[in-house]
Amino acid sequence: MISTQTFTEQATRILSYTVPFEDVSLLDFLCAYPDETRLYVENGRTSVAIAGVGTVATLTASGEDRFASIRQQSAALFEQLHISNNSSDAPAPQLIGGASFDPHFKAGGIWSGFASATFVLPRISITRIKGQYWLTLNALSENGDVEADLISELEATARSIKQNVRSGQQSSNGHHQTELAKDSLSIPLKPLTDWRSMLETAIARIHAGEIDKVVLSRALKFIAQDAIDPLAVLDILDAQYPDCYRFLMEFEPGNAFFGATPELLASVHDGEMRTMALAGSAPRGDNQTDDDAFGHELLANAKEQQEHNLVIRQIKNNLDAITQSLDVSPEPSLMRLKNIQHIRTDIRGDMKAGHNVLNVVDALHPTPAVGGNPRPKALEIITELEPQSRGWYAAPIGWMDANGDGEFVVGLRSGVSLDNEALLYSGAGILGASDPDREWDETERKFRPMLNALQRSHNHEGR
Repeated sequence: MISTQTFTEQATRILSYTVPFEDVSLLDFLCAYPDETRLYVENGRTSVAIAGVGTVATLTASGEDRFASIRQQSAALFEQLHISNNSSDAPAPQLIGGASFDPHFKAGGIWSGFASATFVLPRISITRIKGQYWLTLNALSENGDVEADLISELEATARSIKQNVRSGQQSSNGHHQTELAKDSLSIPLKPLTDWRSMLETAIARIHAGEIDKVVLSRALKFIAQDAIDPLAVLDILDAQYPDCYRFLMEFEPGNAFFGATPELLASVHDGEMRTMALAGSAPRGDNQTDDDAFGHELLANAKEQQEHNLVIRQIKNNLDAITQSLDVSPEPSLMRLKNIQHIRTDIRGDMKAGHNVLNVVDALHPTPAVGGNPRPKALEIITELEPQSRGWYAAPIGWMDANGDGEFVVGLRSGVSLDNEALLYSGAGILGASDPDREWDETERKFRPMLNALQRSHNHEGR
């Protein structure tokens, strides 16, 4: 039997074997392993999606240089990989994980299962690339284990997954409920009066010239009668927000960070980098006329334009050292989601030699869209004013492979759960012209995707 213990430096090598696999719901795959680490990032509109279970290797780091440390550790780990695939098109082995918003984050409370930065080489993963699915098994090589053992175990794993899916044990059908559950409770951690006071303080400091913009967040506690099932919630988000990136980070069973974010932080493939500026929000209309009016007003609003252009400028400045050139879309567009619309500008560039996706993540996080500008002062004000820890909210979530390619999103429209409780997060960009009550309404809209999905997920007996 191939060992799947946690990675140590004494391990001589790690075996990795990948084969083509049949189409399968990644959520169905994850559902078969409730007692293991479960990691997942998927967007139906993009070419790459990945889900992993179990742990062969875990990389952790903290502090200001955490991404540099993870990059160094991952290079050493990938050097120990012995890769054996039956197709030249098979994807390179991937690490899945992310980081906290604050590099000095300390685990505790509802965030007890999380570190400042954690990346995992999963025991089993399924990857979708341009419509083709791949099944990968990773394992430590110990006591004379050979490739034939790994192949035998992979074949048994593939049979087990296929059997479970066919038997309906992981079926996601029928979970898109329309009525809200009556056995749950949602409570703002702080009332509107506290929010107004916090924003008035921030706005005064903007007017005093301390800072141009700061993004402030608040939290909502959700309490259910039964344990929260993040896969059931993601199943609903999948149907309602297909253009968003759904994600799950569950390093310890029962303690999960998950959501459906609209924002791509960094994508690097074959030397090409992509990111986006996503800042400025408005509601959706009840009809096409109202919807178009809201969108037109959003694009013409001076405060929203200022916020969006500030994000673009800062992204360009932060990427200058690691890219050869940058192309910014000449005109912004509207990203329209189910209950909210945003101003979006796409940015692409060619990477300089010697840099990979983690360099982009390190350069960009946190962008002014989730932190503020100037960055150091914004982070100082966030720490001073926000009453709750952000944990992994508004932070990088994604994957990277042995080639240095990868994709990371910003952990927005999200929440963290532990047993039957969840903490949901929502934020708004604050400028000198911001109105606290209007910003409160914006955060309410941003809560709705997760809150509604959580409520609906408790109308059935699980996946």
